[in-house]
Formats: sequence, structure tokens, C-alpha cells
Amino acid sequence: MSGLELTRSIKSKTNSKVVIFTNQTHEDFINSAFRHGADSYMLKSADIELIELAIKRAYFNECLLDPKLAKKLLESLYHNRYIDPNFADKNLLDSPTERQIQVLRLLAQGLVFEQIAKEMFLSVSTVKHYASDLYSKWHVKNRYEAIKRGAMLGYIDYNLIVNE
Repeated sequence: MSGLELTRSIKSKTNSKVVIFTNQTHEDFINSAFRHGADSYMLKSADIELIELAIKRAYFNECLLDPKLAKKLLESLYHNRYIDPNFADKNLLDSPTERQIQVLRLLAQGLVFEQIAKEMFLSVSTVKHYASDLYSKWHVKNRYEAIKRGAMLGYIDYNLIVNE
């Protein structure tokens, strides 16, 4: 189970607070952490005082984002929202459907659309439709970018990805 899946599980079953401690600095991972329920997000390199403050702030239902990431995240949001005319704000919050995740995981295992269709008892065009919708949702161009994004967001276990 990935840290993001664990965060989602903890938040769905308890009233606990979750502070993410990581080395991950990519904005997609940060956004995903908060979508999965993280209360604060800190880099492992943070000073002990800042980590203590993040824990206290989470306890009081406040969020603390590592200051080293704040500017990067804000620049990313600005770029996505104001520069790319094809970007739709709702896509930032859209989660993949269960079927899209199934297709993604089978793609990560090295299967082609025909094999996935047979495995899922669907037509090839339906499988391609699921993949295409996911690519649009995540603003990626192909299966390789989708697999990378899926792994980064915690939908795919890195150990299950087949390298071609």
C-alpha cells in the first residue's frame, strides 16, 4: 500500500490527522496527497521546529506546506490555470474511474489494448475510450506518461510496472 493509499484509508476510517513527510517535490504528488486527505505536507529535510509546527497545525485543523514547496506549487497552479487555455479547473479534481484505473494497471503490466479488452470482457474501442478519457483528465499524451503519472499519484505500485 502506498503512502497516498494509506492516507486515504486512515482518513476514511478515523478522525486522525495525517502529516506527509517525504522527499517528493513534484506538484502532482503534492496535489494528490491533499486530495487523498493529507492535513499538512513537509519535506524530510525540514527543521525539527517546522515539523513540530506542522503537527500542531494539523491538530488544530490547519494546513502547513513546507515553505520550500509553496512558491513552486503556486507557480504551477498559476501556469495551469492562466497560461494553458485548454486547462479546465475541474480536471484538477477529477479522479479516475475504477475502470480507468483497471486499464491503467493492465497497461503498466505491459498489456496492449486487445489483451486488456479480452481480460476485462470489453471491446477494444471501449478500452481505448477509457484510456483516452484518462489521458485527457491527466493532460498526458500517451500510455507511458499516464503510467508515470499513475505511479506518482499512488494508483500503480512501481514494482508492478513492466519496462519495455
